[in-house]
Amino acid sequence: FKAKLNSYIPDLGQVGSETSASIFADPFTGDFRPTESSELIDQGVKFFAPFPLSSVVGEWHFQKHKADSTLIKGENFYFTSEFTSRENYKNVPKNHLKAFGLSAESFVKGNLENWDDCALVFDGVKTYCSAASNTTICNNLDLATYNSILECYFKTQPGHTNGVILSKFGASGYGYQLSVDVSGSVVFSIINNGTTSFSQSGSSIINDGNWHHVLVETNRQLASAKIYIDGLPANGASLGIMPVSASLSNSGNFLVGKNKDGNFFAGTIDFVRISKGTLAAAKTTIEELCKWEFNGPFLHDFAGNEPIGKRDAGALEKGAKRCDMNL
Repeated sequence: FKAKLNSYIPDLGQVGSETSASIFADPFTGDFRPTESSELIDQGVKFFAPFPLSSVVGEWHFQKHKADSTLIKGENFYFTSEFTSRENYKNVPKNHLKAFGLSAESFVKGNLENWDDCALVFDGVKTYCSAASNTTICNNLDLATYNSILECYFKTQPGHTNGVILSKFGASGYGYQLSVDVSGSVVFSIINNGTTSFSQSGSSIINDGNWHHVLVETNRQLASAKIYIDGLPANGASLGIMPVSASLSNSGNFLVGKNKDGNFFAGTIDFVRISKGTLAAAKTTIEELCKWEFNGPFLHDFAGNEPIGKRDAGALEKGAKRCDMNL
């Protein structure tokens, strides 16, 4: 089975380990802690489970595709009228990204996951990703007149400025982008005919080379944009007035790592997500979202213990207090 599986160049070809020794301390009495020499020790992984949002039209984890490294898989599933029957699901296009300007060092382990190379290094010169504008409902990255959330987890090269994290606008009409400004702050902009008509800057520096979680929430009816950095409100200066009724739809490609004019991003991106809804529409808050994503139950064992060194496989971490699993 393993040989056949690996003939398809899978994302992960490891299918398990064999052992003749006991791997649990005393499972017959409900003690499922690993033994001192258990095959489970240090065989677990850290993975990332984003908190669900409303109407997610784009989600990318930047895992290296083993058969085609230029393919960045779109991971969202937005259940719309396009999904007419289960037999038809496979025919609904995914919004995969195409990566350009890659090198042998482009994919690395990020900070959210450690089981594979799941982050992409943008060199600030030629590396970027692109998705063509499309008309599907579930993957349409035009924000039109919707409220929205742009969510990113990234780190810049120290001191990097004037780089674009993501963008979608053309030479004419409205569009949007998220970028790092000249001062090293993150800034969300609405572009009209190639000129910024509205911008909202963050209040803290994010170009220090450290990992940052940035979430931008727009409410078109209230003509407001809120920036959260590492889970905290972080609105800085704003310029212009957000258009309430103007559509942000355009024929430009959706780009990650630059905009149509260049302005390449220099740093590493681990996660990007776009939602056509607010936090309230997802029935959540920034506090709940960040608590889940950065200290959620998927980062602990079944008893709530954090990993001791590298995570063990199985329900309980070696060295953790016994958890009585007899119900």
